[in-house]
Parts: sequence; C-alpha cells; structure tokens
Amino acid sequence: MNQGKPGITLLLQPNPVSGTGNINFSVNEPGEVSLILYDMNARPRLLHSGFAESGESHTVSLNAGGYVLGVYMVELVSGSTRARSKLLILE
Repeated sequence: MNQGKPGITLLLQPNPVSGTGNINFSVNEPGEVSLILYDMNARPRLLHSGFAESGESHTVSLNAGGYVLGVYMVELVSGSTRARSKLLILE
C-alpha cells in the first residue's frame, strides 16, 4: 500500500501480479482522477480516468497478460495530489 499525500490511498493486489490483479484507491476530495501505468522507460498507459467520490473505495482491474514481464510504476493523480506504487508483473 502506498499512502501519497494526505487524501489519497493506492493499493495493488496481488503484487507481484500474474494474470489479473486489482488496483484499489480512495480519495478524500471528490473530483477527477487518472490512474496511469508506466513501464521502466517511462511510457505511460492510461488505465482509468473519471470522477471519484470522496471516502469511497474504487477498484480498477488489470489484466497483466498484455504486458511484458517487469517492474512498472502505477500513479494515481487527483488534482495536484499524486500517489505512486511499484508493480511487478510476472509471466
């Protein structure tokens, strides 16, 4: 689990992931959020974009089958607040 600045929580389950995993997050302020996956060459892939209610847990499924084995960075952006966590994808 990665606690970003106050107000954002980001949890990757399972980590490492093989097959399908979940990215859970919550925010304390309602608003637009973006969930971005970066490979180790800093190439971004948008996983989710939309409105998130405050105080609620949100879940985005990740099918790791379409990714190369390796370490990735997951970033949650809500306004000017960001939380990041490393994700290991296995075959």
